[in-house]
Formats: sequence, structure tokens, C-alpha cells
Amino acid sequence: MKKALSAFSRAFFIALSIFMVSGLISCKSDDDSSPVTFEISEVPSALQGTWLSSADDSYDITNDTFVNYMYEGAKESYTLNFVGAAEVEGTEKPTYYLYYKSPETYTYTYGDYSGTYYTKNYYTAVRVIVESDTVLDICCACNKDTYVSEAVDLETVVSDFTIDGGYFERNTEYTKLPD
Repeated sequence: MKKALSAFSRAFFIALSIFMVSGLISCKSDDDSSPVTFEISEVPSALQGTWLSSADDSYDITNDTFVNYMYEGAKESYTLNFVGAAEVEGTEKPTYYLYYKSPETYTYTYGDYSGTYYTKNYYTAVRVIVESDTVLDICCACNKDTYVSEAVDLETVVSDFTIDGGYFERNTEYTKLPD
């Protein structure tokens, strides 16, 4: 009887250990983020290049980054790293959401001023409407009511940063500069 109880106890603890370990492996912690998959894994080539607005700010869009140069006299203001894109269905003109993640820090130069800006590793989105081969309407995410333009998780950006969510109200026309 003692041997049977000991064998039963051992088997019970082994089964309990397996159950707990498998439960821990399959449970999702708050630090995990569900993977977001994108239909487009590269920036469409039609969007790549240097784009200048009439206000003299510009964007450099590559397959890896989105670089902003703010106004005359400014050098690189910020660089975002590309994470994925989606084409907006049912639009008259080709329209894309480009999703980006910030780096740990930005080094900026504006006229005689320069410094480092520390970020919190946020995500954001850019909406791009293709007007022609040489003209894009570009709008960075910014909520019209709250002025929120970033989130700490990609899922929030993908689901909430939309026109219906109050974002992308102000498009600016940019003209492609020659290579």
C-alpha cells in the first residue's frame, strides 16, 4: 500500500509538473505582443525617394526607413524604422498605411542647435496617397482631438490609427525630387 501511494504521489507530481510547465509555455504574459502580419513587407517602390512639400519640409522614404527633414536649415529631424505596410482597399487612388517603429534615440540638428531625443520605442503610421508618379499626399498619424501620434504597441496603431479613428486629417502634397 505504501509503495502504491508513493508511486501514485510520484505520478501525480509528474503529471502536475507537466501540466504547469505546458500551461506556462502556452500562457501569454503582458510582455508578449501578438504578431501583426502585413500583406506588404516592403515599401512599394513608387513611394520610395525624397519628397518635398511647398513648406520646404521633406521626407526620405526607403525600404527600411522614413526620415523627416523639417524646414530649411534643418538636418535629419527623425528617422523611423519600417515594420510593414497595408494597401487601403476601395480607394479611388492607391493609398497605403506604412507602419514604423522609433529607434531608441534621435540625434537632431536644427540650425545651430543639436542634441539627442530619447524615445520610448513607440510605433506610428503614415498614410500615403499616390497622386501620380511624382506627387504623393503624405500624412503622419495625429489624432484630430487628442493629438496622439504614437502608441507603445503595434496592434493599437494598426487597429486605431485610421481615418475613422480621427487620424490622418491633414494631407500635404509632396513632389518627388530627382534621384
